[in-house]
Amino acid sequence: MNLVSMAMHYLAPVIINKIAGSLGLGQGLVGKAISAALPAILAGLVGSASKSGGAGALASILGKQDPGLLGNLGNLIGGGGQQQLIDGGSSALTSLLGGSQSSALASAVGRFAGLDAGKSASLMGMLAPVVLG
Repeated sequence: MNLVSMAMHYLAPVIINKIAGSLGLGQGLVGKAISAALPAILAGLVGSASKSGGAGALASILGKQDPGLLGNLGNLIGGGGQQQLIDGGSSALTSLLGGSQSSALASAVGRFAGLDAGKSASLMGMLAPVVLG
C-alpha cells in the first residue's frame, strides 16, 4: 500500500462528506481537491526532508502530532476542534515547506479543483495532519 492510499484510508466517504459540509462545498469538489492535495503534500514533504536539516524538522513535526487524531478525525471536522485542526495542519505545512510554498500549494490545489483560496487553504490544513499521521 502506498502513502496516498494509506492517507485515503482515513478519508472515507463519510469524512469527505463532513469536510465538504464544514467548508460549504460539494462532495465532488472536495474529492477532486483531495485527490490532488494528498500527493502534492507528500511530494512537498519529501522535498523538504531531502534538504539540509529537513529530515530533523520533519521528525520534530511528526513528534508533535496527536497520536489519536486519525481515530478522532470525524469528531473534529465540523465540530469545536475543526479550527484547531486547520491551524495545526497549516502551521505544520508552513514550518516544513515555508510560507510561500505552502500558500502556492494551496493555491494550485484550489485552481485545479475550482475552490477559492480560503477554502483550499482550510482543506490543506485539515489534510496535513492526516498525511503526517
